[in-house]
Amino acid sequence: MGLYEEELSKANPEYIDILKDVIYYIRSFEEPKDTVFYIALSNLYLTKNYGQNDGALLVEDQFLAGVGSDLGILNNLDHADMVVPIPYSAKKANIRHAITRAMGRYFFER
Repeated sequence: MGLYEEELSKANPEYIDILKDVIYYIRSFEEPKDTVFYIALSNLYLTKNYGQNDGALLVEDQFLAGVGSDLGILNNLDHADMVVPIPYSAKKANIRHAITRAMGRYFFER
C-alpha cells in the first residue's frame, strides 16, 4: 500500500463520496521522441524501465483509485501539453482548446 492509499484509508468515507463526484482525471502518455525538451530525458528513462508515461508520471500513477472519475488515457500528450503553452509544451494551443472543449461538453452532457 502506497502513501496515498494509506492516508486515503484513514479518511472519512463521507468525504470520499463527495470527492468522487468532483474530481476528474485525464491520463496521458507520449513517446520520448515527441516529448517537450525539459522532460524528454525523464520520459525516456521511465519508458525504458517502467512503461508508458507522460514524462513525469507513469500512466497507472496518474490517478488515485477510489477518488474521482478516470476519464481515460490520451495518447501523444506529455505532462505539460494540456495546460501550458509553447515553449513549455510541445503542442499548439488548438490541442489544449480541443481538450478543454471536449471536457466542457462531457460535463455539460452529464
